[in-house]
Formats: sequence, structure tokens, C-alpha cells
Amino acid sequence: MKKSVQITRRRFLAGTLLIPAIDVTRPLMAQDLPRLEESDPTAAALGYKHSVEDINTDMFPRRSTEAGGENQYCDNCVLYTGEVGEGNWGACALFPGKTVAAKGWCNVWAPRPA
Repeated sequence: MKKSVQITRRRFLAGTLLIPAIDVTRPLMAQDLPRLEESDPTAAALGYKHSVEDINTDMFPRRSTEAGGENQYCDNCVLYTGEVGEGNWGACALFPGKTVAAKGWCNVWAPRPA
């Protein structure tokens, strides 16, 4: 025999006090997220740099030798979920909860479909 659980007003109100205050009136935007640090273990392993001038092309030759390597930036990568040309930082699927520099680069760069 199933036992019926009755939700009283008192139980309902007590339960809602346990829910943290969340602003659901606006979506979480990339500018609300912290910036990815180059020292982050995943970022370091993938050769991520905020500026392409800082990339060690001996360690990551894709940036210099691959056809069009000089035109590879986070904001034209398929994994970049920020808006192109929107700002200096945007979200990346590789680094959830962080933003990357639009003119940055990592070794996982893949072209955005035309």
C-alpha cells in the first residue's frame, strides 16, 4: 500500500527557504564568467594563450605551419560560443564556466563552418 505524502503550506515554505536566491530574470552571460587563466592545467596542456604572440610554435607548430595558421583565433574556432566581434572575451566549449580571449588560441582550434 502506497503512503500518501501531504505537502502542507508550512512544509512548502520551509522547503523554499532551503533554495538559494537565484536571479532567473536574466540568463548567465559570458561577461559574468571568470577569465580562463593560462596557468589552468587544461589550458596549459592545450597551449592556450590569451595572445597568439605568446604561443611557443616549437611546442605547438599547428599555429605557424598549418595552412592559414596565422589566421587561427579563438573567435573563429568552432568551439568558441561567444559572439564573433562582440568583445574581447567569450565562452568556449572546452572550458565550461570560463571565458577565453577572442584573439587567443589553443591547440584544439578547428575552423568555424562558413
